[in-house]
Amino acid sequence: MNGYVRPSVPEQVYRDESGAVIDYGNRWGVESPPDDSYTRTSNLDRFEPLLLVAEALIDHLVSTYEVTSTPFDFDDTGWNCSTIRAVRLTPSGEGRASLRFRLTDYPSVEVDSGLAHHVDFPVCSCDACDETWETCAEDIEHLVLAVAAGRFNEAIESDTDWDVPGERCTVGYRIEDPARGASEDGTTYVAMTDERRAAAALLDARPDRRWQPWSRR
Repeated sequence: MNGYVRPSVPEQVYRDESGAVIDYGNRWGVESPPDDSYTRTSNLDRFEPLLLVAEALIDHLVSTYEVTSTPFDFDDTGWNCSTIRAVRLTPSGEGRASLRFRLTDYPSVEVDSGLAHHVDFPVCSCDACDETWETCAEDIEHLVLAVAAGRFNEAIESDTDWDVPGERCTVGYRIEDPARGASEDGTTYVAMTDERRAAAALLDARPDRRWQPWSRR
């Protein structure tokens, strides 16, 4: 992973009401989760290692690439968690996607990349979804390292007029991962801003319409 090493985390053991060890990630087997598990969250502290992973990734990116690390304020009003750390990494040079990290006491990690790509880790913490910190860590690393390596692409198109402030626009993305032998694609809808309009024009002007790799130190 280009010099990045995931922090070592002690094995976690959680037990259910009967005392049996909960095998997160394989909890329900081939059966459907119980109906009440969709509205239940338990042992949320199992996601605390994600904070260590995020911090390690931030440290790796800052020490490896020509980036500026800038704290930013986040209004926690209305949220069920508080921000522990919020930082934006802005790579030097044009045509490179930035990253924003928000670490919370939920515990969770939010990552915004490029124009409009936003992901929460865990995506869903309910018992039915049965997420593990390990799979979340893999997905955070997959996204963040792809951005730095220039394997994260976006394309923006306005649904109507680019010159109307706040006009809705469509943003498509692709994350390429040779190690996985696959790519991930998706689309989101956001309000057009001056920043997004400028970035879209910058990408359109490039022959390959790709975000470029970050420059190494």
